[in-house]
Amino acid sequence: TAKANAVHDTVDATAPAVATNDSETLTPAELSAIEPASGAVASEALTPPLKPVTDIARDTRLPQKLATLEAEALAGKPEAQHDLATLYAAGDIAPKDYPRAIEWFTRAAENGVPNAAYNLAVMYQQGLGTDKDAAKAVAFYAQAAKAGHAEAMYNLGLAYIDGSGTNRDIGGSVVSFKQAANAGVPQAAYNLGVIYESSLLGAPDTGKAADWYRVAAEEGHAEAKSALARLTGVDASIAAIEPAAGDEATEEASGEGDETPASEILPAEQNPVNAEAPAKGGTDDSDMLRQIQHALVVKGELPVEKATGYMTPQTADVIRHWQQKLGLVVDGKPSQDLLDKIKAAPASRDSIIWTKP
Repeated sequence: TAKANAVHDTVDATAPAVATNDSETLTPAELSAIEPASGAVASEALTPPLKPVTDIARDTRLPQKLATLEAEALAGKPEAQHDLATLYAAGDIAPKDYPRAIEWFTRAAENGVPNAAYNLAVMYQQGLGTDKDAAKAVAFYAQAAKAGHAEAMYNLGLAYIDGSGTNRDIGGSVVSFKQAANAGVPQAAYNLGVIYESSLLGAPDTGKAADWYRVAAEEGHAEAKSALARLTGVDASIAAIEPAAGDEATEEASGEGDETPASEILPAEQNPVNAEAPAKGGTDDSDMLRQIQHALVVKGELPVEKATGYMTPQTADVIRHWQQKLGLVVDGKPSQDLLDKIKAAPASRDSIIWTKP
C-alpha cells in the first residue's frame, strides 16, 4: 500500500542506478542503451589544463570503437572519464566493471564533473563495486549539490532526514530540499510541504505547507495536488493554481527566510487540534511514542505527519508489526527497547531512495 505523505515515499525504488551526465538517472538496463554522455565541466571558462592519467592502464577488454574515448579519458578529459565510467557501470558496450567505473568517476569528479560526484555517491550508498559507505556517499552528494546538481541536493536532504552517513538534521534536510525544489525537483517541494505540515520542526505550519504543496502541484505532482486541496479546499486538478502568496516560496527555496537553523531545531509539539488520542501514561510516554514514530518515518513505515506523539490505530498496527518482527511482546505499546531496536534495524530496500526523484 502507498504511504501517503511520507517523506521517504518519494520515487521509484528501482535500484541500483547511475546517472548520465545530463542528470537523467538510469537503471542498468536503461544504461545499456545509452550513447556516451557529452557532459559539461563546472566553470568551463576556468577549466585547468588536462592532467594525463598515468596510474590506470589501458583496458584490453574494450572494443575498438571505444579506443578514442579511452584515449581521451587517459589524456585527462573529464567528460570522457565520466562517459567511460558510465559505460563500465552499464556493462553493455564495455564490460561491466563497477570498480573501474568508480576509478573513472573519481577522476571525473576530481576534474569538476558534478554528475560524476553524484554517481559516486550512488555507488557508495548502494555498495556497487565497493563496500557500502554512507559517509562517503553523503560527502559526494554534498560535492555534487554544491556544484548545482539538483538530484544530489534532493538525496542530501534524504540523508539528513535519515541520519545516514551524517547526523540526523531536519533543518539541514529543509535547506537541501529547498535548494532542490528551487532547482526544479517537484518531490523536494512536496517533501517540504509534508515537513511543514508535520511537527518535525516544531508546531505545524499549514500556510508554508500549502505554499510548498502548491509549488509541487504546479509541476504536476499528484500527491501535492491532493494535499493542497485538503489544506485549501481548492481542487488543483480542475482549478488553476495561483502562485504562492508573495515571494515566500521562492525565498525559501534558496534557503532564505527559514527561522529554524539546523542547529536549533525545536522539539516536536503535540497538535491540540488533532482528534487522535495522546499516548497513555503522560508526557514521558508521549515523547517516547513521538521518537518511535520518527524512527518509523525514517524506516519508511509511517507517514511523516503521524509523528505527533499521538497514538493512532495506524501507529499501533505498525508498532505491533515491529514488535513481532523484533521478537518483542506484541502489545502495541511504546518502549525504550522497541525504540532502540527499530533504530538499529536495517532499513528495507525500498525505504531509502537514492535515485532521481
